[in-house]
Amino acid sequence: MRNKTMIEQLSIDELLLRCQKKDQRAQMEVYQRYHKAMYHSALRIVQNPVDAEDVMHDGFLTAFEKINQYKGENKFGGWLKQITVRKALNHLQTKEKHRWSVLEEEKTEEPSEWEEALDDDHSAHLEEALNQLKSRYRTALVLMYLEGYDYDELSEILSLSYGSCRTLISRAKAQLKQYLIQNEVTR
Repeated sequence: MRNKTMIEQLSIDELLLRCQKKDQRAQMEVYQRYHKAMYHSALRIVQNPVDAEDVMHDGFLTAFEKINQYKGENKFGGWLKQITVRKALNHLQTKEKHRWSVLEEEKTEEPSEWEEALDDDHSAHLEEALNQLKSRYRTALVLMYLEGYDYDELSEILSLSYGSCRTLISRAKAQLKQYLIQNEVTR
């Protein structure tokens, strides 16, 4: 068993003070402590390992650039997770815009892979059922039930009113339930 280095023994607050001074060893230690959790948060949203890694790295870069904005009111991990989730949502939004522009350019009569996937009712797994939802619904459910955000936090992240957020979750759950019932009936 190896001995911890001096930097590994520092508290997160001490590391963040060093990060404000652009200490790369401190930044690397912060990365080591949080990268797995941030990767999994990003992966649940973007659903692609390569994209999740890019989003995670982008989140860390933004956090280190804006480290002086962290006031310590909440835990650092929560602040970092919020940055990562926003990056993941932006990534999805950009990818979705690109996908629609490509589909419009193709103007093909054949169903896209996405449309074929929507018709695929062989899946019994919840994750696969989630993938059948509108991306907005899937994202909202993932953030609430897998990432643990409440309605207030979700409204802020998605830039919705509290009421609109509750409606979004309600519709998403209804669509998920409908898919699961239909999928079970057709088996």
